[in-house]
Amino acid sequence: TTSLGSGEAANAFVQTVCDSWTGSNFTFILVSAYLVFFMQTGFAMLCAGSVRTKNTMNILIKNVLDACAGALAYYVTGWAFAYGASANGFIGHSNFALAGIDKTGSFDWSLYLFQWAFAAATAT
Repeated sequence: TTSLGSGEAANAFVQTVCDSWTGSNFTFILVSAYLVFFMQTGFAMLCAGSVRTKNTMNILIKNVLDACAGALAYYVTGWAFAYGASANGFIGHSNFALAGIDKTGSFDWSLYLFQWAFAAATAT
């Protein structure tokens, strides 16, 4: 039997706490991203209420295409400008279209989705 004071048990406990902390951080960031992206529906309803009935479908399609264009623009340039290596301390100049990023396991996709949701919401 091992007590909590032993090195192995303490390390296992610390690893369990760190894993659950990481999981709860991912969950919080993803739920926040979903809520921010859900603001798009509010903007769509605001725009649909501001136009005549015959133009409702056009304005809703505009909002969907706005989110799609925001996703593409953030993928190509947004992440690089925000988080790329910076020579002048102001804007990034690397990682365009996520080039050079390890996408296998160490990349934080939840942060990417969170930042994209804000970029798409501001473009609306």
